[in-house]
Amino acid sequence: MQKLLRLLFCGLWVFVNQAVHSEIQIDKYYFSENKSISGKKEIADDTSLDNREVIRRVENLNFTPFYSDLLKGFTDDTQWIKLVISDKKSVTDDFSEKMVYPLILRVGALTLDKIQLFEFNKNEWTTQMLGDRHMSYPRLCDDEFHCFYLKSTLEKPITLYLKIESQNIVQIHAEVVAQDELSKVVSKRIMASSISIAVGICLFVVALIFYLIDRSRLILVYVFFQISLTLYTVSFNGILFDFFKGDYFELIKFMPELFFYFRSLLFCLLCREIFISYSVNRFYKRAIIAIVFLIITNMVATFADVGHLNNIFNIALQLCVLGMNYYALITTVIPSKISKIIWIGNTVYSLILTSGFLYVSNLIDVNNFNFLIHDFFDYRLNGIAIGCVIFSIVAFEILEKNKKNQTLLNEAASSKLTVTLLNEKLHEREQMVDLLTHEIKNPLSTINYAAAFIQNNHALESEVNERTKKIVQSTNRINTVLNQVFLSAKLDKYSSKEHEQNESINFTELVKDIVSDYESGRIFKINNREVVEIFGNRFLLTTVLDNLISNAVKYRSQNSEINISFGVVSTSQDSKADGVEVTGGFYFFNITNTVDINNIPDPDQLFKRYYRHDNFISKPGMGIGLNIVQVASNLIGGQISWCLDDDLISFKLKVDL
Repeated sequence: MQKLLRLLFCGLWVFVNQAVHSEIQIDKYYFSENKSISGKKEIADDTSLDNREVIRRVENLNFTPFYSDLLKGFTDDTQWIKLVISDKKSVTDDFSEKMVYPLILRVGALTLDKIQLFEFNKNEWTTQMLGDRHMSYPRLCDDEFHCFYLKSTLEKPITLYLKIESQNIVQIHAEVVAQDELSKVVSKRIMASSISIAVGICLFVVALIFYLIDRSRLILVYVFFQISLTLYTVSFNGILFDFFKGDYFELIKFMPELFFYFRSLLFCLLCREIFISYSVNRFYKRAIIAIVFLIITNMVATFADVGHLNNIFNIALQLCVLGMNYYALITTVIPSKISKIIWIGNTVYSLILTSGFLYVSNLIDVNNFNFLIHDFFDYRLNGIAIGCVIFSIVAFEILEKNKKNQTLLNEAASSKLTVTLLNEKLHEREQMVDLLTHEIKNPLSTINYAAAFIQNNHALESEVNERTKKIVQSTNRINTVLNQVFLSAKLDKYSSKEHEQNESINFTELVKDIVSDYESGRIFKINNREVVEIFGNRFLLTTVLDNLISNAVKYRSQNSEINISFGVVSTSQDSKADGVEVTGGFYFFNITNTVDINNIPDPDQLFKRYYRHDNFISKPGMGIGLNIVQVASNLIGGQISWCLDDDLISFKLKVDL
């Protein structure tokens, strides 16, 4: 599909190109002076021969025709290009406009160090010189092509010779346009270059946004990586040269290579940042440091003009980095999603660099792989591919970090809740200690006082009896307090599953037994005389009833009665399908007493442990009775509720059968 699209694009480009300057025909031929094999030039330097003698020797060379771009990769070989240019204006075309001279010869792209044009004019061969190392300001063409003014016209076919020397990528595209068509041709190339620069800037902005979101060193390195790509594009297109208006030319002419090598350095650092956070072993770290040192050395060697070996060595170092990446993937524990992303990105980039290495080393005829080189070895596409890998890794790491943060927040919230509960328990224990101190201290003082009186007054029998009675009351008070504390602690640890829940209980007798423990039994009015049999846990039910009755006695209004009612509410339903009678219902216990209006409890704290009304602080008690009722009711599966109607307060226990 990509090949088809490229063919369609090329066809469209040829069609447009022909539509613009279809009157000019160019036949192209090339010859390579293979210095890398012979070790010397087959044609002498221009300094030892005049132009006529040089061209005489060149005319005897065996030139090979080519029809599109001539791709030679990175090479030190001198390329001779022969161009035969003619006007193919149709004789029948009466409406064609006259061609505007002079003609412009465009040779590109802007990676050719030195281009020498030989043109026969006025019976002699004249020369013009351009190239990356021989640029002049202002440039005739504002795109990445070197442009020459031709002195000849096309009244008859003309022959031009180009001598091209370069240590960079040798990619030769030659075309001739009329002066009036130059702006149209250049504008299309400038548009393509602008798109490349815009893509680079957009990737830089996206990377910067990612860095502002997540202050990752990986993203920071990619920011500089994208800057180097953008600057490479700018210097490659001659924009950097135009920006300085030709000044500092000696330094600017090395900029494309330096930015290209700097990009390799940052690519190496990108790979290091990807793996360094996953505890990669020392061998990988040391190998990457060694490769970084070699890349920097290679950058310095750029100024020594060592030739195309610089470029081959640079790509070989990048292949070493990719090999180390595979080693790190195999030997390092990495999250599966990130590992898959790195495997895919590393493999794609390995294919790109391998094809590039074959391209620059001249091991294959790159003209047969035009589509591969142009589409996959392009530096702009490399930046996009690497950016996709980096953004995917960072996005996944951000998601993982957010998950971990959420987990930590949940754990912190759980810990905070635990601390709150512990603080509440501690506060309850402090209240219990204070109450125990108060409740035990007073009875003990009474006992000590009574005992001292008895020892000193043996003759007063009535007083002795009174003091003895107080001793008994105080002892009972201490015993009651200790029993409540013990009962509360026992219920906190109580598990209803470990104790029998189906004991047969005579509810009526149980209520009467509890009521009979109180001396003033006449204050109770029991509204149910029937025998009620139920099943449940006797200990828990007794605990509930005892504390409800004790609470009513303690807080009732003076000279008021306590009403008690209890019973069973049952329902029955026949199941015709199975012929089994299904019974259900609940038993209840209701106790009601009046309370002084000033002694109405706080409804929000009534069942809270150690809560006592302000008016009863000085009276015996710890405020845990109703809390015990609530806990025990829950253990038997019951519900405890209460209501207040004027000065009448009622508590109701309801338990399902």
